[in-house]
Amino acid sequence: MQVDELLKPFPIKEFHPFPRALMGPGGHEMIGPEALKLGFKKTLVMTSGLRGTDIVHKICESMKYHGLEVVLYDKVESNPKDYNVMDAVGLYQENKCDSFVSIGGGSSHDACKGARVSVAHDGRNVNEFEGFNMSENPKNPPHIAVSTTAGTGSETSWAYVITDTTTDPDNPHKYVAFDDAAVTTLAIDDPVLYYDCPVDYTAQCGFDVLAHASEPYVSRLNFEPSLGNAIRAIKLTAENLREATWNGQDLKGREGMMYAQYIAAQAFNSGGLGIIHSISHAVSAFYDTHHGLNNAIALPRVWAFNMPTQYARFADIAEAMGVDTHGMTKPQAADAALAAAIRLLRDVGITEKFTDVTKDTYSKNRLGEGPTEYYAGRGVIKGDEADIDAITNHVLGDACTPGNAKECTFETPPDRAARDRAARSGSAIPATPRVVEPAPTHPPPPRQEHRVTDTQPVPADSGPADPHPGFSDVADAAAQFREAGYLTDDRLATTVFLQTRMDKPVLLEGPAGVGKTQLATSLAEVTGRRLLRLQCYEGQDETKALYEWDYGKQMLYTQILREKIGQVVEDAADLTAAVERIAEQDSVFFSERFLTPRPLLEAITSEEPVVLLIDEVDRADEALEAVLLELLSEFQISIPEVGTVRARTTPYVVLTSNNTRDLSAALKRRCLHLFLDYPGAERELEIIRSKDTGLSESLARRLVDIVRELRELELRKAPSISETIDWARTLAVLGVEELTSEVLSSTMNVVVKYERDLTKALGAIPHLVDPNTHVPDSLDTGHGHGHGHGHGHDEDHDHHDHHDPGDDAGGPDGRDVRARRDDPGRHGDNYGGPDGSGSKPRSSRSGSSGRAVSAGQGARSFGARRRPV
Repeated sequence: MQVDELLKPFPIKEFHPFPRALMGPGGHEMIGPEALKLGFKKTLVMTSGLRGTDIVHKICESMKYHGLEVVLYDKVESNPKDYNVMDAVGLYQENKCDSFVSIGGGSSHDACKGARVSVAHDGRNVNEFEGFNMSENPKNPPHIAVSTTAGTGSETSWAYVITDTTTDPDNPHKYVAFDDAAVTTLAIDDPVLYYDCPVDYTAQCGFDVLAHASEPYVSRLNFEPSLGNAIRAIKLTAENLREATWNGQDLKGREGMMYAQYIAAQAFNSGGLGIIHSISHAVSAFYDTHHGLNNAIALPRVWAFNMPTQYARFADIAEAMGVDTHGMTKPQAADAALAAAIRLLRDVGITEKFTDVTKDTYSKNRLGEGPTEYYAGRGVIKGDEADIDAITNHVLGDACTPGNAKECTFETPPDRAARDRAARSGSAIPATPRVVEPAPTHPPPPRQEHRVTDTQPVPADSGPADPHPGFSDVADAAAQFREAGYLTDDRLATTVFLQTRMDKPVLLEGPAGVGKTQLATSLAEVTGRRLLRLQCYEGQDETKALYEWDYGKQMLYTQILREKIGQVVEDAADLTAAVERIAEQDSVFFSERFLTPRPLLEAITSEEPVVLLIDEVDRADEALEAVLLELLSEFQISIPEVGTVRARTTPYVVLTSNNTRDLSAALKRRCLHLFLDYPGAERELEIIRSKDTGLSESLARRLVDIVRELRELELRKAPSISETIDWARTLAVLGVEELTSEVLSSTMNVVVKYERDLTKALGAIPHLVDPNTHVPDSLDTGHGHGHGHGHGHDEDHDHHDHHDPGDDAGGPDGRDVRARRDDPGRHGDNYGGPDGSGSKPRSSRSGSSGRAVSAGQGARSFGARRRPV
């Protein structure tokens, strides 16, 4: 199997079991005969009580009619707690039951599944089984699950959700346990039992179905067998939820939701979920709110968050929800899916904000025991920083989060980060709100003009202080970099010093593996700035390097504010006046709140000074170069929707290029330029010494000579300094005392990474061991060192001085080679100078091992090395 296949987030999928099911009107009447077939004798029935209905009584009587003994536990709470489960386990063991029946929605089924697992393990605490397949005994008691709501899917899935209130009573934790042993024995879905489900529960459970279906459809798991069920469940929900909610006795609507919830559960059973459920679990853990209600409120926001990664899939969802997407682009259709979900949310009467949820709104129709004593003093959702932090941390630890369409991280807002640091240090940092353009006045500016934010200069004492006081001189810069483990020469130290004094970007060119990227990393470390990195690649969309416009969020605002817009224009004299009034509100709908910053914009808008690394800029298309010109000239970015954004603090910008193509003169003109190549032998040896590799001085010196010889071969990728260090450490670990042919052969793969290169290197081993050994013509490429201004090493190792005594002595790193580096065509096969340019043959240079090098090969041509192989 290819290594890159193994590195995919979810390379191996698993199809999880689901139980036999009876579905359709009257299905619940089969429970007695079915229980007998399964060998039931004495059954524990677990339910929330289903107040106001006689469902539990009828089912229990039916079981008794068929000769079964029934023990009833009707204390299951919404969002079942661990104590519910363990109380039921105690009752089961006390009465010597042999089977389970759960009646209700997800809470009853989940509590029962947890109780079964606990019973199978002699009553161990249910919280011990959090995680994936944590049970050790697969022989659980048989379990029939009878659903009275269309939403849970628990009756057919391998998952159950429990709230842990005992591990940390002050911070309850709601977790998902996935266990193949917890799958029910028989599922019964009878739409007739849904008739008594209240309006709000019907609507909220319906959005649970929509979450169950949409999350596996866009999940990073991308589990093909789940996709058909998922999209069909979305379609059934869109077609039937309104009718089921407002006309509860309608069999068609109820039956449609029955099938929707069942196949949606089968979709997520193997296809995974996402952060809609993670958020719901967190909010339920802290506030005991209904799972379906939480899903409904979270769903539009999570769709908008995930949408940029799955436009095509969300476009499919739009069609399934009845949107005519003909003529729409994928992003437009995806936005339409979000609008359809918001419309459905409103049509079934669900609140749109967590902070609007109160004790009354989520507990008055609870079919179980109502508000629980455990949560009596916890209040309602406030939405403050403490709430957000607690919920976010819970979400990041939830088992559903890894499957989300878009990766999630915990990012502290910059103003809060500053306050947190101030609190830790005991100092006071005044709040410094960002200076933005005031709302436009009548008449508004035309849309094609750029409105400028941050137009006023920021007072010196109002912005965040630079954590680094600056370098006093070039020597100070060199000393601070050396202290950070990055060794520089005068040219490099001078360049960095000038950058910090002149606020000019630095462009570093040279072959891969000489420490260009590490310079930016070390600069961030030395100056105490945060490092932002833009990795360039061919075909990169320049706007994606800047920002993404959150169309989903913009549409959500538009939908939510539509009534307010109506109030604004309701007394307008005519259509023109109405348009003018809407235009006055332009900044509401075209503002920075809809921007998702990417590295370039983040560097400009950061409240704290940063180092911006634009890595391998030569791989990017010319269109991105054009964007960079404005950034590097004025430290500002023009965004059509909101205008021009100027930097609050000037970033230190480092661009790197491996010279796969020539950069434009305009880009170079805006930068301080420096060429980095491999170091001289003494300097490379100094690097080896500085890393405490454990290799003896004599072996280290010999190793450096061998690496330099390897770089003379026409390899696709010559060994970098970091690879030299790795080789030294490898030899030290192996206890090598002499670099023999056998040692080099067995460890060559540490520094040579391509098969064809390895063949060449292995063929050259006799010469590497004994320089007087003849090398076959096929291997003698005559490729010189070219170590004129070397800087050392790859991204994960330190930098070093690049001046070698051999430079001035006309050695392989001589000034004649350096002088030719800016000649036209220097990136072609004859990089280093045309044939006959006067470069001395290697055999006449100090330190030569005797092989002749043609004049056109005096410097190692990484342009030639990149020729197609």
